[in-house]
Amino acid sequence: MKFRALATLLWLGLAHVLCGQSPRIRAQETMDYELRIARLEADRAALREDMKDAKDEILKLRTALKEVRAQASSAADASKTANDELGEIKWIGRIILSAVAFLVGVVVTQWITRFMSMHKPRVVKAT
Repeated sequence: MKFRALATLLWLGLAHVLCGQSPRIRAQETMDYELRIARLEADRAALREDMKDAKDEILKLRTALKEVRAQASSAADASKTANDELGEIKWIGRIILSAVAFLVGVVVTQWITRFMSMHKPRVVKAT
């Protein structure tokens, strides 16, 4: 009789081990799931904070980009104005150089004329 009771207990224990899980294993799995859920919620909260920071950074970058575009357009306008002024300066320089060239031409022509008038031409007499 003792042998039968012992065999029955052994079979029941073996069936319990094979078919079911112990309460401790169930508690560990439940705890693991609860820990995982807690970690995921913490990660989700951290990601939300990161997203908020990223959105703020994007807004700052957009503002900076608008400022850079405004500076670029004002620089382009200033460049056009400077090019117009440079064009005017070029024309003034060309006029001055033309006047200097004209005066140099006049002086050289007068010098050649004086030089030629001082020398008498040599005429070869025919005999």
